[in-house]
Amino acid sequence: MSELNALSPDEWERLVNQVRMHNTAKLREVLAILEPWVDGSAGAVSPPHVKLYLQALKDLGVMYKVHEPPKAVEVGEDPRVALVRLEAQQSRVLEQLEVLEAKAKQRRLGA
Repeated sequence: MSELNALSPDEWERLVNQVRMHNTAKLREVLAILEPWVDGSAGAVSPPHVKLYLQALKDLGVMYKVHEPPKAVEVGEDPRVALVRLEAQQSRVLEQLEVLEAKAKQRRLGA
C-alpha cells in the first residue's frame, strides 16, 4: 500500500481546474445529445429527457458556482487616507524618539 501525500494548494487548484474542464466537456456532450429531445426536433418532447437536460444545466451551474452571490470586491484604501495615517504614525514615532533621546541625554549627563 502506498502512502498518500497531501497536495499543495497550487497542485490542488490545477487538479480542480482539470476535473472541472473534463466535467464541463462531458456535460456539454450530454446537453448536445439531449437537445433534440428537448426542443422537439427529434419528435415529441420527452419529459425524462427534459428532466435530464435541466439536471445537466443545474450541475454546470453548481460546478461554476453561478447560484452563489458574488464575492464582495475588496476596495483598497484611498491613498490620501493612507498617507494621512502614515504621517500621523510618523509624528508619533518622532515624538517617542525625542523623549528617548532626552532620557538618554539626562543619563549621560547624570553619569
